[in-house]
Amino acid sequence: MLSRCRHVVLTVFVGAVVVSANPRSARAWDPIGHLLTGQIAYDHLTPAAREAVNASIATFNEKEGAEYTFVIAPCWMDDIRDQTREFNAWHYVNLPYTPDGRPFPDGSEGPNVLWGIERCLAILKGEVTDPAIDRDQALVMLLHLIGDVHQPLHATSRIDENGESDLGGNKVEVSNLVDPALAIFSRTSGNLHWFWDGAHYWTYRDGHVVGEYKAPLMRRGAPLIAHREALPIVREVADRLTKKFPPSSLSPQADPETWVSESHELGYKFAYGNLPGGDAANPATLKADYVAMAREIAQKRIAEAGHRIANLLNEIYK
Repeated sequence: MLSRCRHVVLTVFVGAVVVSANPRSARAWDPIGHLLTGQIAYDHLTPAAREAVNASIATFNEKEGAEYTFVIAPCWMDDIRDQTREFNAWHYVNLPYTPDGRPFPDGSEGPNVLWGIERCLAILKGEVTDPAIDRDQALVMLLHLIGDVHQPLHATSRIDENGESDLGGNKVEVSNLVDPALAIFSRTSGNLHWFWDGAHYWTYRDGHVVGEYKAPLMRRGAPLIAHREALPIVREVADRLTKKFPPSSLSPQADPETWVSESHELGYKFAYGNLPGGDAANPATLKADYVAMAREIAQKRIAEAGHRIANLLNEIYK
């Protein structure tokens, strides 16, 4: 499935920073989160754009031997992690946690999520060609990466006094996170990054962080089954989020660099700034107010990502 992009991507990845050997470590939004961005985006495509992307996804499926729809396609870059780690560095950009608001380093030199978005956009617009990534794959990757860049801990990492990074919260265990999906990946506890991946639906109950609703569990090796099972939930929640965060209430379209800056600011002000203790050596016990704050931020970011995807594609395919 990945043969046409493997040799080129491996060349590009020399020297890249990898978050963790765990293929799930930098997944950004959980599958439901990515499905929500896909659903919200699809709901706001023009007829011309919808026709074009449907044709592109169909061609992608033919080449990959897959059965994705536009709504499910944002999950592809996470779905292939059991097969390859070649795209791992595309999912995030490591920017130091700066609580005083100091300018952060240029994240444009890739591969990272900003670099990946701009690369896919250029391919999709026909501005560049890439022997490893055609326009259909660039579309599928773009759907995922725009979702990724809106997750605050995909643009923020805390650095300790020894200069060690907590890898976007991957090294900060959360003592009271209860998620059945952890067992699938042989984990007994979640970490701060995992929490923010699913922050859009976590709630606080009896001292524990639990899911607001029961989401279908991923099947390793067969992710499409769970994605399809989740679609009724996604439809309901997408309608709720669109009503809660209509386009008129969201920030302007802006550009990928602005999206990184927004996520980084949310990361240092709220994800880390309001964190009740916890570091690489000690677990954090999340409180009700932190969970509620994170859910509100995550839901808005998912809505923004969906609308921004739609706006971009409506312009490209007009």
